[in-house]
Amino acid sequence: MAFSKTTVSSLREKFAPVVTAFCNHPLEKAYHYLIVDAICTKVRERGAVPSRGLLLVIGVNGDGFHKILSFMAADPESEGSWGEFFSSLKDRGYKGVDLVVSDAHKGLMRAIGKHFQGAAPITRDRIFT
Repeated sequence: MAFSKTTVSSLREKFAPVVTAFCNHPLEKAYHYLIVDAICTKVRERGAVPSRGLLLVIGVNGDGFHKILSFMAADPESEGSWGEFFSSLKDRGYKGVDLVVSDAHKGLMRAIGKHFQGAAPITRDRIFT
């Protein structure tokens, strides 16, 4: 399925405020377990189509209820990108994490250690092997 540039622009204008509101809403409920990951995709930027990451964080509460808490486009391997993302969660009121599940990228692991001190990090390879 293909979309015209006009359709894409129209959709972006319509949904940008909704996405912005979602990514900035207060995080008041307790989600003691986080699952963090990045999805790599191609994006069009200034005439080029580089690979970018969509950083994603899912919170899980004590009852097993899970919810996407936020997402952000960034460099998925960068400690700085993950740190900025985690800081934005804390700025919105997120606190109380006990366990963070992620892959073992070094930048991500350093950001988890810095921003969620005291939380137990566990990598997916330790879960599924």
